[in-house]
Amino acid sequence: MTTIKICGLQPGDDLSFTSHPSVSVVGLVFVKGSRRYVPPTAAHDMVASVAPDCGVMGIFVNDKPEHLLQIAREVGLAGLQLHGDESVETCRQLRNEGFIVWKALSVPRGQGTPVGLESRGSENRDVSRANHPTENGDDTLSHLSLQLERYAPYVDGILLDAPPPTQTSVASQDPVVKSLVGQQPQKRGEPDDFGGTGNSCGTGGFGVTGSFGGHGNLGEPDDFGVTGGFGVSFDWSRLPQLLNDRAMDTLPPVWVAGGIRPENVAALFSWWVPYGVDVSSGVEVEGRKSTLRIQQLIEAVETHG
Repeated sequence: MTTIKICGLQPGDDLSFTSHPSVSVVGLVFVKGSRRYVPPTAAHDMVASVAPDCGVMGIFVNDKPEHLLQIAREVGLAGLQLHGDESVETCRQLRNEGFIVWKALSVPRGQGTPVGLESRGSENRDVSRANHPTENGDDTLSHLSLQLERYAPYVDGILLDAPPPTQTSVASQDPVVKSLVGQQPQKRGEPDDFGGTGNSCGTGGFGVTGSFGGHGNLGEPDDFGVTGGFGVSFDWSRLPQLLNDRAMDTLPPVWVAGGIRPENVAALFSWWVPYGVDVSSGVEVEGRKSTLRIQQLIEAVETHG
């Protein structure tokens, strides 16, 4: 069964959902450029309110390892989710300090019909992909495969997320995405989510081997320091080719993020069923986490996963 991570929690959110067995991990954002940034003092109290079987990851982007470790220990985090250009050596160093480490990697969105509207085998989707071939398809997948191989031995999870949206990709998003995003007005300098080069976490709250298994809100494309988690899906049809059976044998648990919401879980799972899904804006109403939307997500994952 696919597990769930709810990311971008803020002080005052109802955390009762963290006791649900399908929600194995939550995430707190420690990127000051994000409107979801949580000061360490407030984060400590939030961690104490999370159900015991639900793990808490901290989201960071290109932070110094010593500062990152200081926050993790002060707050009581179990894991560190890295969304920037952090090196393999940094991942190894943090892991050696006793923390679970996830690395987020970016998967291009592609062109044509917005991913998430249509499931595998959809006639409209097939036509769209024929008319709008994905940019640099094979080269991009080869590069991403190399990244997966490079980080896999040194992290406890991989998170696959979409890159930041351009104005064109924002305009092409489906009406459901635009309506959900539109519930929270966006201001320049207030990116909606945590950022990095990609976006996630998992058994008994901590992944298949005792660690979280793995390693989205529309923002301004030029929000510096926050370059991922914009509520925009990447091209899910690439997942079967990227994550073939042989590759999965060498990878830690893989999570998928970016634009996931209750209404398109079935579409994602028709292409590939990940270890976990990482969701932020897809379970929000007016910019805050909604227990109703989270319950709808849980039901969708349990039905289709």
